[in-house]
Amino acid sequence: MKTIILGPLLIPYKWIYFVLAGITTYITVKITLKDHKAFFKVFMDELTNSLFIWFLIYKLSILIFRPSILFERPIEIIYFTGGSKGLLLGSIVSIFLFLRKAFKNKWNIPLTLQAAIYTILTYVISYWTYLTFHTLFTLFLQ
Repeated sequence: MKTIILGPLLIPYKWIYFVLAGITTYITVKITLKDHKAFFKVFMDELTNSLFIWFLIYKLSILIFRPSILFERPIEIIYFTGGSKGLLLGSIVSIFLFLRKAFKNKWNIPLTLQAAIYTILTYVISYWTYLTFHTLFTLFLQ
């Protein structure tokens, strides 16, 4: 079983692991940057903005790549995404906006690199760990 059923909602475990990895990343980066609280707040604000923009572009890029969907079946915009093209477009735009903000505000480059590397590595490793433990746990239960 790859989902949790809560009434009429089906919540994939993958979504739960995305959220858990995000929480783990937030805590790890907060501990890492405990001596730079002002920078941590600004960094997390800009990271959150970038992730929100990435999500919007990923979801709505189907209008760019398949504009006919707007006239044929507009409700499908809710269900469909831009696919791998939308993922790439959203990633490029959000990284560009994040870097533009970092250079515009003259962030400390070594500190920014440290925070970015910790953020990316912690998120990837924690998501992989949650997914692996779930897979191993379900294998042992069978």
